[in-house]
Amino acid sequence: MLPSMERSVNGILLALGLTAMCLVTARHATTFVVTPGSQRPSQLQRLGNAASPVVPYAPEEASGFSAGHGLGALAAASALAALAARRRGRNDATPRVVMQVRKPTRYAKPAAKGMKPMIHRKETRDVFKDGFEGWVANKDKNIDFMEKVVRQQLHGRFQFQFASQHFFDTTPMSSGMSRNKRDFGIYMNHDYDDMFYVRKFLEPAKFKKLALGNWEMPENAPKVATMQELVAAGVQYGHKSNKWNPAMLKYLYADNDGTHIFDLVQTAANLNRACYYCMEAAAKGASFILIGTKEQARPIVAKYGEEAGIHYTDMKFVGGLLSNFPVVRKSVELMQQLREEKEQGAWNVFNEFQRFKNTCKLERLTKKYHGVEEMTGYPDICIFVDEIKERNPIAEMVRIGVPCIGMVDSNNDPKFVDIAIPSNTSNTKSIDLVIGKICDAIKKGKVRRSDS
Repeated sequence: MLPSMERSVNGILLALGLTAMCLVTARHATTFVVTPGSQRPSQLQRLGNAASPVVPYAPEEASGFSAGHGLGALAAASALAALAARRRGRNDATPRVVMQVRKPTRYAKPAAKGMKPMIHRKETRDVFKDGFEGWVANKDKNIDFMEKVVRQQLHGRFQFQFASQHFFDTTPMSSGMSRNKRDFGIYMNHDYDDMFYVRKFLEPAKFKKLALGNWEMPENAPKVATMQELVAAGVQYGHKSNKWNPAMLKYLYADNDGTHIFDLVQTAANLNRACYYCMEAAAKGASFILIGTKEQARPIVAKYGEEAGIHYTDMKFVGGLLSNFPVVRKSVELMQQLREEKEQGAWNVFNEFQRFKNTCKLERLTKKYHGVEEMTGYPDICIFVDEIKERNPIAEMVRIGVPCIGMVDSNNDPKFVDIAIPSNTSNTKSIDLVIGKICDAIKKGKVRRSDS
């Protein structure tokens, strides 16, 4: 039965019930009349009450109602209630719309109308991830519980193998390998001109970025920096407290009158760690690149870069120096060619304007590449000043996997820095102290390599 019909029948039954109730109670009802005259029509007096005089009923003198009139009014009200209920049921009767969800024919099909997104489908859920989250959320987990989980879920089912010596490396796209299985490994055509291909697949880096995270210097290693030297150079001062990066909170000691103060204990520890690592790497034949393009660091970087015999960039870092190394190398070769022609006097046959053009081009190329002229491959370790200033070269180093060591200020992000030295990167004394200590360690490592 429809809901509208149910409401109509209920209304009629209710009206009939009220009518029957009125018929039963009318036989025993007491008659009420309204007294005319000075009394108000709302004042009712019960016949037979001794407290008030009995007033005879007079139709022409009084207006009132008897049991018969009340019964008729109730019957009419019941009929109206039934009709209203029926009309209300008719208005409320809205058609039901049943929406059927289309069942997917392919589990991996993109979401269509009526289908759940793939992330909410049971067939495409990551069962291993969901199970691991359930194991971690278990409050009663202990060694025995986890051993049971490993035996039931992992043992004998999963086997991890790596295709190369690198971590999470993919197969090279253009390796030039033979498609014939019999010729695999025999007729390989490697692209030796692509430095990125050579570094990742043919000649892995000796100093890996992932290995530096767990590396620790020995306890008997010499200390190159003291607290007195750091305080004298003003290394402890950071930027203003309203201009900082929350990631540097672990390196901060206090807030002194709106200026952040570094924890010099951590600064000295990280500086000693960086110097020892660079010394050991230089003793093993590592190549370094020193980057400092801000105005305060330019003369210091050029000075110590030439003294230590390492590659350096004191002016603007050329984009693509590592990611687009072959093209940059052509510009370096052009600089060397122009310099050689000038020294040999080959420009004497040109007119004055052509010589002026060649001179400007040579100066421009020298300004860009004079610190990386001898760099014929990727560096092994990068040293920089101020992470927020050298964010682009750090991104290129991270792409190749070159470890990054450098000075970070209170507004820097040390996320991609392997050995962060919290220090003042705006003071020349602070930069001179930190870069000087690291370059001295590199020179000691080179001496050890030459002696051995």
